[in-house]
Amino acid sequence: MTAVADISLAGHSADASSNGVHPAASKYTPTQPWSTGLSANRPTVEHLQYQNIEPLTPPTEHDFPPGYLACPGLFSSLGTHNFTSTAGIGAWLYTMRRDAQAILPFLYLGPNTAARNTEFLRSEGITLMLGVRGTHSSHPTIINSDKQAHELGIEADYVVVDESQDLASKLRSIICRINGHVCCCEKHQKGQKTPFAPGPPKKVLVFCETGNERSGVVVVAYLMAIFNMSPEAAMVNVQGQRLCASLGGTFRHALASFADVINAARDVTRANRFSASLTIPESEVARSRSRSRKRSFSSAVDVMEQNDSDGCMDNARFEDRNERVPFADVDMS
Repeated sequence: MTAVADISLAGHSADASSNGVHPAASKYTPTQPWSTGLSANRPTVEHLQYQNIEPLTPPTEHDFPPGYLACPGLFSSLGTHNFTSTAGIGAWLYTMRRDAQAILPFLYLGPNTAARNTEFLRSEGITLMLGVRGTHSSHPTIINSDKQAHELGIEADYVVVDESQDLASKLRSIICRINGHVCCCEKHQKGQKTPFAPGPPKKVLVFCETGNERSGVVVVAYLMAIFNMSPEAAMVNVQGQRLCASLGGTFRHALASFADVINAARDVTRANRFSASLTIPESEVARSRSRSRKRSFSSAVDVMEQNDSDGCMDNARFEDRNERVPFADVDMS
C-alpha cells in the first residue's frame, strides 16, 4: 500500500510538472463557511441572563386591537391571579424532563409522554392538548393523544409547522386558539358544561415530541404577546420552570420575527389611540371646509401687488388684449 501511494503521488507530481503547473506556486482560495445569513440581516435573541428572572405579574395594558390575540373579556374573566407565576429556577431532576410543568396556572408545557399520561391529565384538569408537529411522516403517529382525549372526554388539537419561519407565521393563530379555549367570558362559555369556579376551569397542555423545542417556542411566544415581554425574558421564565427546554438558533430567529410582528401591531394601536385623543374644535373644522382650496387670478395678483415693494407689476402685457374668445360657433344653415 505504501509503495502504491508513493507511485501515485510521484506520478501526479510528474504530470503537474509536465503541464507547467507548480503546486507550490498555485494559489488556494479557501471555501467560505456556509451560513443562513439571517444574523447578518437582522438581530437575533441575545444571551439569556438568568439572574434577572422575575415573577410574572398581570399585564397592565394590552395594546392590541380587540380580537387580535384574545377577546376583550379574557383578563377580566380569568382574573389577575391566573396571570401570575413564581420566579426562580427550582430544584430540577433529570427525570422531570418526561413530565409537564405549569408555566401559568392554565398553561402547561411538556413532552409527548405527558400527553399520554392519563392520570396526569385527569389530576391536573387538562381540557385541551395542543400538539405541535413537524412535517416528518412519523409525527402524526408519535405526536398523538387522541386516545387519551377520547377516554377523558377532552379536546385534542394539532398544528403542523414546516420550519422555524413557518412556525413564526402561525404563532398568532396558536395563541388565539389557546385564549379562545381558556376564556371564561359569556361568549366562549355559552353552551359549555364546565361551570365557572375559582381558578381556571380550563387548562391547556402544549406538547411536542420532547417538549423542548417547537412547543417551547409556542409557550415563549405566548408570554411575549400577553405579558409584553422580550424574547429573552420570556425564554428565561420558561426555562425557569422547565430547565431542559432548548431553543436553538432557528427557533430564536422565529421568536425575533414574531417580536417584530407584535411590536408593530402595538405601535399601530397606540398611534390610533393617540390620533383619536386629538380633538379639533367644530368651528375650525367648519372654517377649513368653507375655505376655498384654490385662489382666483385676481386674488393672486392682489397678493403679488402687496408683496411687490416697487409697485411695478407686469400688467402692460395684458392691457392691449381684447376679450375675444378663441373659438366661436358658426351657423352652418
